[in-house]
Amino acid sequence: MANARKNLIGMIGAGILAGCVSSLPIECVTNNRLKSNYVSTEKGLGRIVQDGPQAGPPVAANGSKTDGVDYSVKVVDKYLARIGLVFFDEPVLQTSLTYFPKDLSGFNINYFENRMAGNGELTEVDLTLGYGVSADDFDVSFKALYGFLDAFLPFRDIVEVGARASTRNLPITIGAEVDAVFSPDNNRDVGGEAIAFARKDFNLFDSLKANAWTDLHFNNHYFIRDDNFSVANIGAGLRWNPFENDLLNVSVDAQQQYTLINDFDDQSLVSLSVGGSVKF
Repeated sequence: MANARKNLIGMIGAGILAGCVSSLPIECVTNNRLKSNYVSTEKGLGRIVQDGPQAGPPVAANGSKTDGVDYSVKVVDKYLARIGLVFFDEPVLQTSLTYFPKDLSGFNINYFENRMAGNGELTEVDLTLGYGVSADDFDVSFKALYGFLDAFLPFRDIVEVGARASTRNLPITIGAEVDAVFSPDNNRDVGGEAIAFARKDFNLFDSLKANAWTDLHFNNHYFIRDDNFSVANIGAGLRWNPFENDLLNVSVDAQQQYTLINDFDDQSLVSLSVGGSVKF
């Protein structure tokens, strides 16, 4: 494991000095304390916490788009949170639709759902209103999310609000995000999370890209109700696009993530995605 960590750190250093990134949503952890306090009661919060450092402008920063819809259907070998927590350790099917109204520059509306790939059980539905702006050197986005969770949880819905900012023109993308979450149906205490991250993307071939990232999470009653914790991750990934255009984009992603703080397990993730954009 020590050699693996050294090799990964070397790969991340090379990536940061060399190229250009498109990090997957980072999603994973199996800390025993977290599993007992969180997974058994709150694993439906997956979508809220699954999006890790991402390449390019924030999703909301898309005011230049014409009226249209972005779509994505993804099969993932497990459902992982960006801190490293495993919500479902089996294949899941994730569908996302994002509408960009041309008359409301910078706004978007997103629908997301998660289903178990084996039996089709719907475990989560999220509705998100986003807004983003891009300047010469920065991207900034804001979100307000309502999530309806599966029935066996102690609460059925949550509300999350957050803000995110990242650099545009530096050799390494650097950013930060702040989120707050609560559950209206059981007066859950407000939880918070702050994230700092850095990422580098680079092209290997026309259809093959690589990425490397590091992130640091400060959590206050966000993933679990009665505890605070911090997590630091490093990771690297590959994305292969055998077919890509505006209407249809097929990609295969693989990544490996290592946790440097806390006793979370290292995790890997593999996914197959089909997506694209439809303009009106």
